[in-house]
Amino acid sequence: MAFKNQLRYRYLFTEDSLCMESLETFASVILNVNLALMNLLPVPVLDGGHIVMACIEGVIRRPIPFFILNYVQTGFALLVIGYMLYVSFFDVQDLGPAAKEKTYQIKFEPVAVNETGYNQ
Repeated sequence: MAFKNQLRYRYLFTEDSLCMESLETFASVILNVNLALMNLLPVPVLDGGHIVMACIEGVIRRPIPFFILNYVQTGFALLVIGYMLYVSFFDVQDLGPAAKEKTYQIKFEPVAVNETGYNQ
């Protein structure tokens, strides 16, 4: 049974698969891949940061002192939490009644290009 589910993910993006019709499966795969990539960012409180710290310890051939790790981990944890609060605050603002009044206009303007083909 487990092998059958593995085959299902393998053929997820083919046109003749039944999984393309399942929005839940598609959304779960996209969400999991995005979460995995975000977790590999080299921020010390995420897994990518632990990999970077291990590489630094391998280069200097000794463990990083605890008080330095404590300050770095605490600082970056506060930055990540602050960023999440910032994004959530401005995301919630778009749900109110004033959000319907906001209109965005996209303007396409020509870009001047010189003889070499680069923008001026």
